[in-house]
Amino acid sequence: MVLHTWGQTLVLHPHVHCIVPNGGLTAKGQWQFPKRGNDRFLYPVQALKKVFKAFFLKQMRQALELGLMALPPNFPSSKTGYYQWKEKLYQKQWVVFTKKPFAGVQHVVRYLARYSHRVAITNHRLRAIDQEQIHFEYKDYQDQAKKKIMALSGRTFLKRFCLHVLPPRFRKIRQYGFLANTCKARDIALARKALGTKQQQLLKRAQRRELAKKRLFQHRVDQCPCCLKGQMVMIGIRPPNKDPPAQNKQHLKIV
Repeated sequence: MVLHTWGQTLVLHPHVHCIVPNGGLTAKGQWQFPKRGNDRFLYPVQALKKVFKAFFLKQMRQALELGLMALPPNFPSSKTGYYQWKEKLYQKQWVVFTKKPFAGVQHVVRYLARYSHRVAITNHRLRAIDQEQIHFEYKDYQDQAKKKIMALSGRTFLKRFCLHVLPPRFRKIRQYGFLANTCKARDIALARKALGTKQQQLLKRAQRRELAKKRLFQHRVDQCPCCLKGQMVMIGIRPPNKDPPAQNKQHLKIV
């Protein structure tokens, strides 16, 4: 499970990405697929929203009773108002959006791994900075994921960015079940044995570094980008540019 707190425009949008295995280990070390399905079926999608809604509202009610959850100032303080509000939540139809990954299971794992340690916004999305505003690129998923430019004041931009700074020692990545740190070495070996799969050969650090470079740059980093034959040699490190991004705004589409 990986916690993400941001959306494309840096607004607070807390959500959790989860990878759920299609089955689990029994007490005898055997792999058990879901009883109602098979090796390609995990759960009925329509039933998921009912079960999730029930568990979510139950946990929220317990948090309210224990004083672990604060209610907004305009919330009805009487018990009658609270029960009416709770009844509305139970009557609502919760939305569950589930679909198969376009590029297979491996694509899902790579996607989650790519975003697990990122911050709310990266430098390449910053397009222009002046004395009044910061312009950055974002994808508008309400408009077919088109790339657009948003302009915010420096104060608003920093306020949004700071919403995603996690408290010290806060764990944004957690593993459970046979992937828990206390038992994953043993249980993963049992799962491989039960499923008849072999452990992939672990790459050395230098090999992992080269593989990461190829995935990021799609070619050898030390290869000449012009002739694609010569090997480049590092002769120095250029200090970072202290100036703000380009001030030219003619190409920007402000929304």
